[in-house]
Amino acid sequence: MSGAVRCRAGPGEARRRRGAPWEVKEYISKKTDRTVDRLGNFTRQSDESIADPMGWTEESKRALKFDIIARDVGREVSELAKLAEVLERLVPDINVKTMKAEVLSKLLLGMDDVSMRLILLKEVFPYCNVSKLVSRNLFLLLDPDMSKVMQGCEEVRGILAAESFDEGEAKRLFDQSPEMIVPSLFKEAVSEVKRLFPGKQAKSVLLSNPDIALSVQNLEHQERGNYEL
Repeated sequence: MSGAVRCRAGPGEARRRRGAPWEVKEYISKKTDRTVDRLGNFTRQSDESIADPMGWTEESKRALKFDIIARDVGREVSELAKLAEVLERLVPDINVKTMKAEVLSKLLLGMDDVSMRLILLKEVFPYCNVSKLVSRNLFLLLDPDMSKVMQGCEEVRGILAAESFDEGEAKRLFDQSPEMIVPSLFKEAVSEVKRLFPGKQAKSVLLSNPDIALSVQNLEHQERGNYEL
């Protein structure tokens, strides 16, 4: 079993010296660790502490995803794997291994469009980590109406200017709250800050309190819809 841990069960040292009435044997556990409290009871462990089934490695998960896409679109698995490598070089922050096959398929089959969009976004926001920005907001790469995407980016630039963000501050904002690339969320965040903190600069509050940006998010562009985890 991949990631499984071999454990030994048996009596304490003192008991062993006296001669234990049982035999100590090894066994395989699905748990990758065996954390206990001071009384020897197993503590509650997260799902991450459970080993994957034997053979279910990151490579096998990736291969299965490419196999599903290949059957759906009529392409060779090797071709899709090469396209995925290109995608990961262009967008190093993107999480291919947990991305839904349907979403990954759209990106791989539209690599020319992906490259063009990355260039356009970098021209609009030259100070930003565009890789992180699109990874957290895949609609920037997937929305069929690129003109609408660029219009939204111009709206965001207008809000940045109106709130007196310089390039360094704008970079900080997008690094800590990439969701602010959505103009409606950015406007709502600014409005909420001005309501809660009258007299303070909205940019100062947003930069020092990223949780405020999170509190105004809606479900429309949340990244979890594009990923399996």
